[in-house]
Amino acid sequence: MPVQKDYSQIELKSKKLRIAVGLLIGLGVAILLRLTPAIDNYWINFITALIVSNTISICVISGLLIALHIVDLKRFKAMLEKEDEKNVH
Repeated sequence: MPVQKDYSQIELKSKKLRIAVGLLIGLGVAILLRLTPAIDNYWINFITALIVSNTISICVISGLLIALHIVDLKRFKAMLEKEDEKNVH
């Protein structure tokens, strides 16, 4: 009996994917905060300026984490298929 391949559970549990999405959401929140009157607060201005000034770095890190997640997922799928070939009776 072949192993049931349920990739959706693997995709949702990935810490790399969650961190990448969190970074992109944080960047979006910082950009939106800079468009509101809350920017008059010194700390909000300081934090959002740090985040927005590092936009390229945040996007690169998020992209690399997503790519690493995709590579891990493909490697896991290949491992499952290899195990299926071994376990065929």
